[in-house]
Amino acid sequence: MAKTGLSGINYSELVDEKASKIESLPGAIEAKLDVSSELTPLYADDGIFAVKSTGVSETKLELNVADLTTEMKRTLLGVKVVDGIEEYHKDMEPPYVCITWRQKHHEKGYVYYALLKGKFGIPSVEGKTKEDKVDYQTDTIEGQFLPRKSDGLVFLIGYDQNDGFTLEKFYQRAYGMLPDGMTTEEVSADLGK
Repeated sequence: MAKTGLSGINYSELVDEKASKIESLPGAIEAKLDVSSELTPLYADDGIFAVKSTGVSETKLELNVADLTTEMKRTLLGVKVVDGIEEYHKDMEPPYVCITWRQKHHEKGYVYYALLKGKFGIPSVEGKTKEDKVDYQTDTIEGQFLPRKSDGLVFLIGYDQNDGFTLEKFYQRAYGMLPDGMTTEEVSADLGK
């Protein structure tokens, strides 16, 4: 499925696998979703007799954004802020989060993604001297996602042109709620069908 662009990133800290408050993450540059699934063949009668899948075994998201703000770090990484200074403690524990985004389908509409339960690691920082032209250094964070205990789901993919798809159903399945201030009518109008 050919897609272009990246927009509409939202995220929420999870408490007992339930979203607390959906927040927007502006400035998305790149998202790379890496999913592992292992297939194990059973050989019999001089050939492959059956194949067993492990399902989704490992899911990682690498997210590059223009600016990972202090507020985003509080929610996504569990960073404490004292007197305007971000503190990174040896025992800090990032919270579980849910994250969603969309990409434009090459023909019509959008493809929506939701990673349902995972943690992001502390990003590395890189600096480079300014030369003749501006060379931006942006923030990249990487998260590891696992199945929700409540239903075993790791991620969702929804194409808004599929029969029965609504953004309301998508957000409800991902977060258990709609983004703040968004009504059911606004969610339906956003699809542009």
